[in-house]
Amino acid sequence: MKKLLSYIPLLLLAMAQGCSSGEEPAVQPPSPQGAISFTIRAPQIPPSRSGGDFTINRIDLLVCDDAERILEKASTVHNGSGTYTAQVTYSNDPRIVHFIANYDWTGWNDELIGKDAREALAGISTTQFTAWKRIELSGGITQQQPFGDTPVEMICNMAKFTLSVQSGLENVSFAIYNYDRGTIATFNPRAEGTDGHVFDENAITVPADAELKVPSLSDFQPMTGGAVFTFERDNASAGNDYSCMIVKGEFSGQTTYYKIDIVNTDEERQDIRRNNSYHINVSNVTNIGHPDIESAIASAADNTNFSLDPSLEVFPSITDGIRKLEVDKNFIVVTEPSQSGNFTATYSVRSGESWGTDNEKMSVSLKPVEGYEAAVSNAVINSSTGHVSVTLHSIPGSGELRSKIVVQVEYDDGITPVRLYRSVTVVVRPNFTFQAWQVGTVPATQGATMHARVMLPGTFPKELLPLEVRFKTANFFPAPANPMRLTIIDQTPAYIYTITERGVAIPLEFLSNRAVSAETMVVMIDYCTPVNMPVSN
Repeated sequence: MKKLLSYIPLLLLAMAQGCSSGEEPAVQPPSPQGAISFTIRAPQIPPSRSGGDFTINRIDLLVCDDAERILEKASTVHNGSGTYTAQVTYSNDPRIVHFIANYDWTGWNDELIGKDAREALAGISTTQFTAWKRIELSGGITQQQPFGDTPVEMICNMAKFTLSVQSGLENVSFAIYNYDRGTIATFNPRAEGTDGHVFDENAITVPADAELKVPSLSDFQPMTGGAVFTFERDNASAGNDYSCMIVKGEFSGQTTYYKIDIVNTDEERQDIRRNNSYHINVSNVTNIGHPDIESAIASAADNTNFSLDPSLEVFPSITDGIRKLEVDKNFIVVTEPSQSGNFTATYSVRSGESWGTDNEKMSVSLKPVEGYEAAVSNAVINSSTGHVSVTLHSIPGSGELRSKIVVQVEYDDGITPVRLYRSVTVVVRPNFTFQAWQVGTVPATQGATMHARVMLPGTFPKELLPLEVRFKTANFFPAPANPMRLTIIDQTPAYIYTITERGVAIPLEFLSNRAVSAETMVVMIDYCTPVNMPVSN
């Protein structure tokens, strides 16, 4: 970082000398000096990742005129109770103040005074956690509190990722394959109607010297209580070498790695934005992954090996690590009148090493789904238990109804406004239909092989996978090529196979337990109409 800083002033000076010969307006010397004070509202980092790299330990100010020319740099003093103070030049002229946290200004050169802050900040990249904010003061700086009582909303230069895996994987940790550095500020280098960089808090900004970094084992964070912080990227248009989550765990006792593409419900890759928090929930892992990190990155995404949340949850700001909003279901399908759309939400707050619920902070609202009639007419949350009672519309004769139920926590604790959201999609529709059929005939001998196929429709919701298929049969049992679990349904053996794909015919083999084995095998899948599959000799 110091090497980078050492050439920025020279670069800017050369740029200034290479411009047209028109004279720059003179910059007045700083005088008179006065004190200003302010408070901040900044992203707080969880205790598991606290320390020198992940706490705000200094804030510096760049004071500019209304043309973004740097007039002075001022360091602040923190009084220990949330207020920062700095000595700056008082003036009635309009001012722009850049608040910059955690950046090492070693190598600062007064030759930057009078230069354009848009060029100066655009040229700085960092591998460290920083925060930034730009505020315009049309009336200048003439008093100790030019920003009033409103805290300065600092913008973290990193995004936060967390992960939960419900079952199928042990000793889980994760990392992000992404750029190794980011910028301090966000800007649009091609803003319409301008001839240079324009600061834009909504722009995704990647430094020119950023490189993709393959995570090392030391980069992996434990799933429980852990979080990974990474720099932002325009990931939606990244091409084949996109950023992704790498999950490490033990599947059936064997260490393995998985690649998770960061996608939404429509399988559209999502951008990684600074100052946002992303959570991925895996309800079940069905297959072993890759032997090492590199092969996981080089492979296609393993999303089909997982039962993922229907959407990547993106929160509006970095959470402080002591608040957590959860729902026990993200996607609910109702195909029978006896089924329920109810679910449970939990809002927890950490106190020391333990978590306590604060469900009274939660509320629910209904959100329509474009292109569908509503599936839910009402949703009510129990403020004590977090149980959400859902009133459903009747199952239609054809097609499907959809609604989103948004669980939200919104309040101001006096320090930081809390804004957490989770959405649950509810679908009401008739049963799906699937196919199950015998291939060929079965020889009339004991131990003969019966070949079968089963296929879910391509429109079946991927959010419901993996799913159990139950084969109710008196005359067959699974071949060793596809072992299944045994259960009893209506005093008849039934064998359970887990299906993980839709729109694909899954080949299965059974062996007859008697010479005359012809029968009608009943094949059952949740959310689907059972299929009577004739088996002939």
